[in-house]
Amino acid sequence: MKIILLVLLEVLYLAGSRKVAGSDGINFDNNSNNDGRCKAEFCQCAALRELAQLKESTTNLENTVLKQNEKINDLQEELKKIKDNRVAFLVKLSPTSGNIFLGPFNTATTVKFPTVVINIGNCYNPSTGIFTARAKGVYVFTFTVFKNSNSQPLFTSLMHNGVKILSYWDSDNADTHDSGTNTATLEVEVGDSIYILLHENRQIYDDANCYISFTGFLLYML
Repeated sequence: MKIILLVLLEVLYLAGSRKVAGSDGINFDNNSNNDGRCKAEFCQCAALRELAQLKESTTNLENTVLKQNEKINDLQEELKKIKDNRVAFLVKLSPTSGNIFLGPFNTATTVKFPTVVINIGNCYNPSTGIFTARAKGVYVFTFTVFKNSNSQPLFTSLMHNGVKILSYWDSDNADTHDSGTNTATLEVEVGDSIYILLHENRQIYDDANCYISFTGFLLYML
């Protein structure tokens, strides 16, 4: 672009010089060429000033374009980072047929959800029941539990690196069917573990109706 502009300026300069030298009917011979020389020098100086201004404008424009390209590259990298770290999962305890009573156990036990509906980012491990964060950020987690017994109470918790965040508890009563849901928004580091804990001597129930689930997603990165 700069080369084209320089060529155009040279053409304009030469055209202006010809006009000063001949278009007004002025002949510059050896005996009287002072006026012609002054006019030519004036035209040359004006063209050089214009050329310098144009060069400066072109340089400023190129710098602006360069900065905008850098911003675009930064945004593209940020977008790629977001796409590469998309996280969302939904898992269920429900069997494909029949029903399942999980618990009671003598010790607190991590609930393993074998039915994976979605697992974008592959952060949830159905073999361990543990969600492991792959990106630092703010996450949202929700769990729903259900019991179908008047002989065993219900007590489950959402755990973050072994720390109890939220719980749902239900005692024995004549109503054998009880369900509860809890949601937490957490700031999570890379490698942190999130899971559902069934406390000792407690029981949950599920069947093909899908009462029990564990879900989460990355809200935004930090």
